[in-house]
Amino acid sequence: MASNTPNYDLKKPATTDFYNVEDQNANMDKLDAALKVLADGKAASAHAAQHATGGSDPVTPESIGAAEAGHTHTPASIGAAAASHSHAATDITSGTLSTARLPTVPVSNGGTGKTSWTANQLIYPSATTTLGQMAFPAVAGSLLRQGTSGAPYWTSLADLMAEGGIAKIAIGSYTGTGTVGSSSPNSITFGFAPKVVFIASNASSHWGLFCVPLLLTTYSSPGYANLGGDPVVNTANYAKLSGNTLSWYLDGTNVSMQFNNSGFVFKYVSIG
Repeated sequence: MASNTPNYDLKKPATTDFYNVEDQNANMDKLDAALKVLADGKAASAHAAQHATGGSDPVTPESIGAAEAGHTHTPASIGAAAASHSHAATDITSGTLSTARLPTVPVSNGGTGKTSWTANQLIYPSATTTLGQMAFPAVAGSLLRQGTSGAPYWTSLADLMAEGGIAKIAIGSYTGTGTVGSSSPNSITFGFAPKVVFIASNASSHWGLFCVPLLLTTYSSPGYANLGGDPVVNTANYAKLSGNTLSWYLDGTNVSMQFNNSGFVFKYVSIG
């Protein structure tokens, strides 16, 4: 009975078999194919050895138009921009620019022209294209002022009052002592020379009005108007102004008309 070879599956007839040409041809075809594969493998190996490093015809990067194993590229050689380059504003259409890269924008372009400010100082246009800051006032509580032209400036309340630009007002109170007459005058010292003084108490029906510019530096009468109950300008009402001190008394015995009832709290308002 016929059998087959283990490697190439060639058919082996038994000694009792008749010779078969087809079996012979099939075996030859298998042998031919196997020999071809072997021959091609040897040729490829020989070709590779020929062109390898140390072969009879080695292949180098230059011979096939390739770069060396160790090589460098410039930005221009690969079509890239140089490491240091610039763009027009119209080239940048997206992304976020770091604040550290932002320029200082001048006033003429809608900016401030400044990289820093002094904290808490007022800002004003010191020129047509310049923003400046006002220095702190020399006196706390000063008022900001400006003329019909020029820069704004500070004015203290004291200076403004001295200019006559604002009325001076003083308010206060005193407690009556119960005395009356020229030997017991009342007096109030103000921080300025008063023009008009009002004196009154919730506990008394009498209150007084002093028109100070009419007063002398010595006691004179009538020095004030007693407006309590029946209003009257009494010729017994004496008053004087000495510097910023207003003094008065009643030439009589009615302590209410001197605004000095004992224990009564009298309040006053002075306008200067």
